[in-house]
Amino acid sequence: IHGQHEARILMRPGAQRELLDRFGKLEPQVAAVGATYAQWQQAEKALDEARRGSREHEIRAERLRWELQEIEQLRLADGEWEELSNEQKRLAHAKDLIEGADAASIALSRGDGAVTETLAGLEHRLRALSGLDAVLAPVADLIDSASIQLDEAGSELAAYVQRMDLDPQRLAEVEQRVSAVFTTARKMKLPPERLYQHQEELRAEHAQLAGAQDLDALQAAAADGRQAYDTQAQSLGKARRAVAARLAAGVSEQLGRLGMAKARLLVACEPATAGPAGADAIEFRIAAHAGAVPRPVAKVASGGELSRLGLAITVLAAQANPVPTLIFDEADAGIGGAVAAVVGELMQRLASSCQVFCVTHLPQVASRADHQLKVSKTSRPLKPGSNAGDVISSQVEALTDELRLEEIARMLGGRRITDTTRAHAREMLDAGGRISVRQPEMHTGKPPRKRPGQQVER
Repeated sequence: IHGQHEARILMRPGAQRELLDRFGKLEPQVAAVGATYAQWQQAEKALDEARRGSREHEIRAERLRWELQEIEQLRLADGEWEELSNEQKRLAHAKDLIEGADAASIALSRGDGAVTETLAGLEHRLRALSGLDAVLAPVADLIDSASIQLDEAGSELAAYVQRMDLDPQRLAEVEQRVSAVFTTARKMKLPPERLYQHQEELRAEHAQLAGAQDLDALQAAAADGRQAYDTQAQSLGKARRAVAARLAAGVSEQLGRLGMAKARLLVACEPATAGPAGADAIEFRIAAHAGAVPRPVAKVASGGELSRLGLAITVLAAQANPVPTLIFDEADAGIGGAVAAVVGELMQRLASSCQVFCVTHLPQVASRADHQLKVSKTSRPLKPGSNAGDVISSQVEALTDELRLEEIARMLGGRRITDTTRAHAREMLDAGGRISVRQPEMHTGKPPRKRPGQQVER
């Protein structure tokens, strides 16, 4: 899309660089340079922050050191808190555990009337009865199995009682250790079971902060980032200079066709401050006539020259990067006469390879089109007799050959259409090879009739 004010964009240096990159299909290379620039700037920022030694960094590092010192004094092992908790319970209730386990062992297998003895008697009796009824044999087997398991349980309980011991000294040691862990966890505002994991997290963060303060490493990272950026930016600059030469030559050739035969465009590509789009300053400079020194377009180009320059660049860009549709919205502003005819021919050539829409007030341009649409506007009051404003309506009319001849004549002569303007319009349409309307023998004031079989070229 090339609008009537599009050429004004050429007055911005950033737009000139973007146009050059687009013409040379350098956008992927520019994006890569931008990514490398961002990485380099990030490394520079980290180095700068480390050099400044921010107060927040120092406070956090001091806090980490204190917390680590408090926890590391405990020499806490992974899973130790769970083991301490279980041992404390066991030692604190050792007497109850020993008495309970011993009583259970006696009841199961060691005392008078023990459960295992009772079951043995039952099993013996059922074995005798199973001789009378075999159905009882499986029941006797189940009682025998249960007796064996209960006997093993009694043995385990007896062994447990032998292992257990009332050890007040060990209980005191464990309770002291539990108290120390609990006190430290309370300082950290954590449950005791989270203390070991918190210690590992603190160590990791402390190592990260220490690494962030490693100025040598940060300086090396920043230097590597700058070197990578310089390499890519230099490669991009080299590519831009090659594209600049092609663009300047092509635009200069197009300007010659647009009535600026001696005009030359120079695309300057000079070193500039490093940035996300590279380290090049792109400036379009124009010499409007022979012997003139090329000067910045933004300072010396007139409105008509800007329009022709914008058209030339658009045409060249369309040839370099084909697109299916081009739209020119009064891009021929400030152009007239013979140059307007050249613009019409230029658009006609473009239309051979893609679809071209052109909004124009110039008959020289309109006469070169394959199809012509007339756009008109009317207005009426929103409410008669009020100051509510007008309703604007637009009408679009596809012109037949005869109506097109009348419209071109109107564009040539204004409101008054004469035989002279009609003849001139017919010449323009015939020159473009667009339509061939029979010339009437005498003008009667009415539009000429369409001859049978007449067709419009597509």
